[in-house]
Amino acid sequence: MNNSEAGIIYECLSSHGSKGCGYLTIANETRINPSLIRKYIKQYPEIFSRVGFSSSYTLNKFSDFSGDKASMLSILEKRNKQEKLMRLCLTVSLSACLFSIIVSNVN
Repeated sequence: MNNSEAGIIYECLSSHGSKGCGYLTIANETRINPSLIRKYIKQYPEIFSRVGFSSSYTLNKFSDFSGDKASMLSILEKRNKQEKLMRLCLTVSLSACLFSIIVSNVN
């Protein structure tokens, strides 16, 4: 989830208050694909919170960002940077392994 999508979803959920709203409402109001909304809600429990046993979601007021948009975007940006770094490390290590296999098979 990029900062633009996060900001749009934040505004949508903020407008619904503590009663929250469901996937389709978020998707309709934000024009973001419902499958992406589902993925983001599952992927970011520190941002989204289910309302009781309903199918509605709201902003997680009990996480580090406490419902503050700037804090949420900061946490999201930090998490995205960590994921990019992990992908880079994985790519480099797999490339090194592949290179060593190729070199060992040549000799």
